[in-house]
Formats: sequence, C-alpha cells, structure tokens
Amino acid sequence: MKKTSTISTLLVLLFLLSQTPHEVGAKICDLATEVRCFSDRPCVDMCANLGYRVGFCEFRGFEPRLCICRNIDC
Repeated sequence: MKKTSTISTLLVLLFLLSQTPHEVGAKICDLATEVRCFSDRPCVDMCANLGYRVGFCEFRGFEPRLCICRNIDC
C-alpha cells in the first residue's frame, strides 16, 4: 500500500510540475519535494527526470529526509 501511495504522490507531483511556468521561460531554481529518501541516488534520478541538474537528499532538523532538486544555473 505504501508503494502505491508513493507512486500516486509522484504522479501528482509530475502533473503539477507540468503546469508550472518553467515552460514559458521562468526559471525554478529549487524544488523541495515531499519524497522521502535515505540516500541521494533516488533523488538524482527523480530530479533528472523532472529536468533539474542536481538532486540530493536533505535532512531538515527532526523532519524526515526529503529530496531536493536544484538548477545550478540560477
């Protein structure tokens, strides 16, 4: 069930990103996803698929680790 939830979350995220203004020339430098992670590898792959140049797993205090996507040319 958790895997289905994660896949659903990713599909919603992909849909929302397809509706963002980056297609009309606006640059989105950072994207803080709601995707939990334990290493950088899944974030690198996911962010690359979304068109970002850098993806990493960031620890924010006591919150779970989240994937962060970043464009380095901003």
